Amino acid sequence: MVGNSFTKMRWLQMIAVKNCGKVIQGQMCPCANDLRKVLLKIPTSPDDLKSCEKKIFTYRVKYNLCTMKKFVS
Repeated sequence: MVGNSFTKMRWLQMIAVKNCGKVIQGQMCPCANDLRKVLLKIPTSPDDLKSCEKKIFTYRVKYNLCTMKKFVS
């Protein structure tokens, strides 16, 4: 597969996600891991693209809440 600009941008977004340092149920920052997995998914159709964007939004909100708790606590 040859990477296009869309996959390169998603890769850069995935690299920017950092662990918050929390260990939940034996996993190191599962909110960051879930966001990384969704960012790397390659959509196969326009409908799949829409569902991926919705998942990215929801996981990004969860990730932001998780990282904000780190700074507030």
